[in-house]
Amino acid sequence: GGAVAFPVMVLFIKLSAEDGRDFSLMIQSVGMSSASFLILYAKRHLCHFWLILWMTISAVPGLILGLEVATSSRITALGFTTAVSCFAIAFFYHRECTRQAQEESQADQAVEAWDLLRFDLESSIGRRIPFTNLPWLLTALACIFGMAGGFLTAKLGSGADMLAYIFGILWNSLVPKEAQMSENMLTASSVVIMAICSVLGTCLRLLTAEISHDVMLCWAACVPVVVLGAPLGSMLLSPSSTKFLRRCFYLFVLLQFISMGVFQLKADLVAWTVVLLAVLITSLMSHLLLRRTGWYP
Repeated sequence: GGAVAFPVMVLFIKLSAEDGRDFSLMIQSVGMSSASFLILYAKRHLCHFWLILWMTISAVPGLILGLEVATSSRITALGFTTAVSCFAIAFFYHRECTRQAQEESQADQAVEAWDLLRFDLESSIGRRIPFTNLPWLLTALACIFGMAGGFLTAKLGSGADMLAYIFGILWNSLVPKEAQMSENMLTASSVVIMAICSVLGTCLRLLTAEISHDVMLCWAACVPVVVLGAPLGSMLLSPSSTKFLRRCFYLFVLLQFISMGVFQLKADLVAWTVVLLAVLITSLMSHLLLRRTGWYP
């Protein structure tokens, strides 16, 4: 979604970062909504409705706050590059460098936070967390991640889906294997979350600010493509296609990072320092978190 739309609009169509954000919200409000409809119709079992509910409710104040905070186009572009790169690093580390990559959850139904009390939590999480408080902890974390995702979506046109996926990784590190979310469930749920946030963000922008004519023209030109392409893409959510989809995502992020570096960051030492430092911190945190949970082969 936005991981492709924003850099294309900013780097090749030469729109401002704010216009790129508006286009990302508007086009995902169509594409993600179309994909969500097909997911809910044909692959409803992949939707984790507890995750969708809490992430979208908490995303609303984040959206409002993000639209109220003014930032320059350069900071917005830098924030997008940093956010997507950090997510890609965490995602790659989690999927390709840990034991859980070979121990994918095969749960065929979503388990809500309060249903976790039916499981033997004491043996799965040990003494790290009082197991009776785990549902409260997960709900609080979902709200925090949802608000952060809403803020990023308001500034960058994307973010709620990435934060939902990262929360899913954290969820899987705290719950028994039988209650973990599969990769396809995380992907499908993040699509629905991003669809709702995109629609809300688009409505807020239409009600509070004027969207440029160029953005409207680009949106109108792309709607016929995404309204068919996004649902067809959602049908690729099958166990046999996950590795291919991951590699496509890695490729998109790499191309986006290179393009932003060449056309936006250029020789800006401060910007490069911020991006590389964020990537380094993300890698370190991923390493420490996964080492603590014992997910190494």
